[in-house]
Amino acid sequence: MSDSKNDDENANIGVGRIVVLDGLQSAAGKKINGKYAMVLSSEETDDGRWECKVLHRDKTVGIKINFMKSVPQTEEDTPHPDYMEMCMYKMSLMGLTVRETQERTIGKFRHGRGICYSDESVFHRAKKLVQLLDYPDEDHTPPQTVMLGMSDLFYSSLAIHEAKFQTGCSMYDLEHMAACVSLAGMAQGHPQSNCPSPAEACECILFALMGAAPRSIETLLGFLVMTPYIGNKSDYDESLFRRSRENPALTHAQDNAAYIDVMKGPIGLLCFLMCHLKKECSLALFKYMEQHFQELFPLMIRRLFTILARESAGTADGKALGRYSRNILARICDFRESSFIQRFPFPLYYYLCECESFEYKPEAQQLLMEDRSITRLDQVEEVMMCLVEPDIAFAFWDEAGN
Repeated sequence: MSDSKNDDENANIGVGRIVVLDGLQSAAGKKINGKYAMVLSSEETDDGRWECKVLHRDKTVGIKINFMKSVPQTEEDTPHPDYMEMCMYKMSLMGLTVRETQERTIGKFRHGRGICYSDESVFHRAKKLVQLLDYPDEDHTPPQTVMLGMSDLFYSSLAIHEAKFQTGCSMYDLEHMAACVSLAGMAQGHPQSNCPSPAEACECILFALMGAAPRSIETLLGFLVMTPYIGNKSDYDESLFRRSRENPALTHAQDNAAYIDVMKGPIGLLCFLMCHLKKECSLALFKYMEQHFQELFPLMIRRLFTILARESAGTADGKALGRYSRNILARICDFRESSFIQRFPFPLYYYLCECESFEYKPEAQQLLMEDRSITRLDQVEEVMMCLVEPDIAFAFWDEAGN
């Protein structure tokens, strides 16, 4: 391989990159040729190796760039079924059991975007569901799909289908929603996901997400940050739910059952990934998020702390989603390489993340907006000081060196 090609490849190598290993000559290396691997290190070692996590292998390995091949974004070139044809096909399946549907869905419908069933491999299912996290832009318009298989199974269980709820969702928002709740079901080890273990499912999901990055990660973060309106039509205020990929901003918090149900998808997915992935893999995910999404990553942190603040105020969404947010934040605290995270008082955060729940503190109310959300990140420390007893808070504050 020429030096110029090496330089080009090195420029594209970084944390989170998914590659296929090829050409390894040692006895151990030959066993992992053809396997997917994710780059974990920020830079190569002195002998030119990059720390990698090989899919379905416990130990990390050092791999030289010569033995890495790029993974194409689209590995299958199967035409997507026509949307109306898919609608008619789904109607023909009404009344069948999941197993009967699974057995009947053959041919091109098995290869449609986002369509998978529990009899397929965990990694294949994860990759197919991640396809639903794509979005249209001026250069690319993914074909719309009809929920079939696993995406339909989890999406159909959401409370948004109740007549009393209205949403401000586009068709692509619904696809993103279905992907998040389905992947969260796999990561949690939901019985209907038919996954051998949450740990295996989470590793497959991580590789699938990073294999489709940056679009998949942008969609996941974007759905957390710019969540569409989900609730009663009479309560809808368009000014609170303006969404723009060019100028992302946190949308209004909501506390109805349908919103909580939907948000358990993206927040639950991140939480289960953090709980079941090896530490080096979860940190690699955070590194990738911060490096590539410098606007969305801080907004995601703000969303998580807003949920904690709302938990302290006793809102329904805060009580339902608080434990997920605290688990994610506990893992983020390990991300010491982040200049953004270094601002936080870690011992106090660990204490809060280990709490079963928060008690309402009137002092915290004064620091929150009317919807119980945090207005600025620099208020986080003040809010947290009000969420625990003063003597405990100041003890942790002193330990953190503040």
